Amino acid sequence: EYDHDLYMPIYEEAEKIGLPVLFHTGDYRPSPADRINRRPILRNMDPLTLDRIARSFQDLHIVMAHLGTTVWRVQAAALLKIHANLYSDLAGCGSWMALSAERLSELLGPRLFVREKEDRYFNKLIFGSDSYTSNTWPFTEGIVNYEMKLKKIGVSETTRDMIMGGTVASWLGLK
Repeated sequence: EYDHDLYMPIYEEAEKIGLPVLFHTGDYRPSPADRINRRPILRNMDPLTLDRIARSFQDLHIVMAHLGTTVWRVQAAALLKIHANLYSDLAGCGSWMALSAERLSELLGPRLFVREKEDRYFNKLIFGSDSYTSNTWPFTEGIVNYEMKLKKIGVSETTRDMIMGGTVASWLGLK
């Protein structure tokens, strides 16, 4: 699991140098190579393993790839609301394109009703892609899909700009 004691010194060093870390929290298709390579199992990618890391290294920028996809999406969204240093990317076009704007709004809505809480927890999203460069369709269609969903939900242009690069640029000291 991501929160195994062996990894803690790595996270400590990443926090010291300001290096963001990315964790795969999605699913993946079984492959014939699994018999040979014994690839990581889904249980080890459970977003709940990021709770200890986020609590222990509060200045570390942590990104959950795929917001847990359908296996852990509710838990992953809940973690975003708990930890200020935890984010989720929009990578995984198939999974995100299947997620409706209404369901995304539900997942990232406030834990408690707050009148006019601007953009709720949408500031916890960042753009990402796991699309292959030789097949650009998922990448380009993903951007259009994300923009349409965020507009439909009513996410402000400022927050959309942060999602589409501003947040990560700020972590890296880029303009």
